[in-house]
Amino acid sequence: MENTKLIRLNQWILDPLENHLIKEDNTFVPLEAKYVKLLVFLAESLPQVISREQLMQEVWDNRCIEYTTISSAISRLRKILGGERDDFIKTHLKRGYSLTCRVEYLSRTELLTTNTPPAANANHVQKGEETKQEFIAKADQQADEYLVDESIKPVEQEEAQDKTSEVLVTVDANNTVSNQTDNDSITGLVVKNISNKPKRRLLTKPFYKLYSLLATLILVIVLWQLTQPVTPSPKILTKHDVPEEPLTYLEGWEYAPSLSPDKALLAFTHQADHASSPRIVIQDIQTKQSIALEPGSISPYWSPSGNELFYMSMIQDNCTIKKVSIKRTLATSNSKEIIQCNPYLPYMTNTGIAVSPDLNWLYYTSADNDKPPALIKRYHLKSHYVETITAPPGKYQGDAGLRLSPDGTKLAFKRYADDHSESIMLLELNTGETNSLLNKSTLANQIAWSPFGTHVFYLEEREKILSAINVYTGENTSLYQYESDAAYPLVYSDTEILLTFGFGNIADINLLNLGNNKLSSPWVSSSFRDHSAALYKLNNTERIAFSSTRSGNRQIWLKEGDQLQQLTNFKDKAYIYQSSFSADGENILFIRDDKLYVLNIPTKQVQTVFHPNETVKNITWLCHSNDNILTTVLENGNWYLDQINIHTQTAKRLASGITSIHSQCGNNGSERYFASTTGSKGIYQLDDNWEFNNKYHYFPDVHFDYNLDWAVGNDAIYRITLKKEVIKVDFATGERQKVDIGNTNTLFITIHHNSLLMNDYKTANTYIGKITISDLNRRLSK
Repeated sequence: MENTKLIRLNQWILDPLENHLIKEDNTFVPLEAKYVKLLVFLAESLPQVISREQLMQEVWDNRCIEYTTISSAISRLRKILGGERDDFIKTHLKRGYSLTCRVEYLSRTELLTTNTPPAANANHVQKGEETKQEFIAKADQQADEYLVDESIKPVEQEEAQDKTSEVLVTVDANNTVSNQTDNDSITGLVVKNISNKPKRRLLTKPFYKLYSLLATLILVIVLWQLTQPVTPSPKILTKHDVPEEPLTYLEGWEYAPSLSPDKALLAFTHQADHASSPRIVIQDIQTKQSIALEPGSISPYWSPSGNELFYMSMIQDNCTIKKVSIKRTLATSNSKEIIQCNPYLPYMTNTGIAVSPDLNWLYYTSADNDKPPALIKRYHLKSHYVETITAPPGKYQGDAGLRLSPDGTKLAFKRYADDHSESIMLLELNTGETNSLLNKSTLANQIAWSPFGTHVFYLEEREKILSAINVYTGENTSLYQYESDAAYPLVYSDTEILLTFGFGNIADINLLNLGNNKLSSPWVSSSFRDHSAALYKLNNTERIAFSSTRSGNRQIWLKEGDQLQQLTNFKDKAYIYQSSFSADGENILFIRDDKLYVLNIPTKQVQTVFHPNETVKNITWLCHSNDNILTTVLENGNWYLDQINIHTQTAKRLASGITSIHSQCGNNGSERYFASTTGSKGIYQLDDNWEFNNKYHYFPDVHFDYNLDWAVGNDAIYRITLKKEVIKVDFATGERQKVDIGNTNTLFITIHHNSLLMNDYKTANTYIGKITISDLNRRLSK
């Protein structure tokens, strides 16, 4: 449909060109352009039912928006159009929307002839005649100032002077006269020989002089710019340029800072060691005096009013948002419960909360059940109304790490996809539109807003760089490169930024022999981070492969007897995990930077394993194979199990609906496979056709989608809990039992040759420090 056409919707007329509705009394109701586009698309699509996905594509130009944004737009249009709920737009459950009103297309001529009475037309013409005369007189007066002797006339003008000119003149609501050439014009006047004055020729010489002057001026400006020295982009600052000033001094972890509005008090989360519960500490920045809230308190957020602190309380996996009043003297009131934020999900400990500047809305992360996705919701502190504000289509782990812009109009947050990729998202709270600012697999979980709300700060874990992204242009600016780990950026002032500094963990590798329950702790140890081990045994040969930072960046190391060697020489800091040996022990399969690789031990050659779909997650070797691996693949929102030959790089589809997989490969050539599925909770044994065998169903009350959350031994299947306990289910008896892993503090488990391998994390000190970037505003505005 052309935008010049009008659309009648029952008693309304929609003008797509002017972005308004016309009432029966000819008064206007302005509409936002998005609402106009939505009505036009629904009208053009009759009688089809239009899905929300089609609306996203056509009306919102393929932008990533929440379903709630579409629902809000439909609701707003219904209020404007009036009548009953389905008089204009009908909602088709789980299908979409369609128009139910009478739809008729009109030309603008039809609008006038239909709606304008004859008397009004007469008055309109009379008014137009007067305006026409004023227009002609004004035009002649202006022309006299720029015309020369009327006796100088080209031949063409003299010939044209004798001809009769017909001009269609229209007068709009602002008394503006314009020429019309359309035969269907709204109203018109035929004006012959508008002026009896002889036609005159424009004097062009002064204009040539003006053009020459402008061209000369532009040339001078260009030459001046070329002669100016080129200002290089500011260099990325380091610790040598910007010292780190410590603000906190407690043993253990100190993280998640939040500043009171007057910047006198600093609240942060402190945890002495892995065995201790976290708790919020409130510290006077000047005197260093501090108090602590109850155990289990995390994620502090100061109210904009300055005298209240909101926080999350995690007690026995129950999540509650509370608030407490705090005086400048550090005296506190009793805490008050605000709302439940259950159920607890692992990554929600870093979720963050926020309160709007007008003290009306509390933003937080929660879920609708005990499995992903986690959603961002907001709770009205006065009316106690709760609404979900992020609910994107597709499969994903959830949204967390929310940060509210200084003016309270935007929400930045981290989105975790089902394939473990991550994005920084931006939600416009006024419109509901959501856009992806950045998609990377190596982003830290925490983000922060710049002082004026133009940029979002984020941390690039691999390169160890604090950067900022412009929320309007998408331009990235690298600011500061840190040496140790850093997390939780927070703006302190126009030039100062708070960060949590220090390596939060050191790691050893422990081994539990599942045959005799003997624990080797540590099994692999150093003063560096050793993790993600694989074990190979055959006759008298035993090989241990593991990832370590012993030489700086994470590399794969091999221990065989008393011999230790570095097998790789990667130049960056990408994380290495899910290592496993081939059947002959000559190749090591692993994931690095979310890509599959195979390392040949004799040659030390690393080969990339390609897949037509780049989104692969969980990997294992096909039993007794040196050539073929199994991996789960996300394709068009669905998970599949594929087999890949590492030499030919060919992929074969085996099954659908599988999210993670493990094998049980016997020394006698037997093999069994176990997998989790998108359809239900728990782990199933697979039959020979890669179908789920419902007879063998383990941990039916737990949601699984990650290989490192569970493992398979000779006699039992194992899982790691959120409390970092290992539970097993015996294959023969079905008995569920807790496994004694000593004091091992682990997040993930693997089993090789009936040995349980665990990363054992130990607490290292972190602290909250301040850096000063004196030219921060200039760097962000370049």
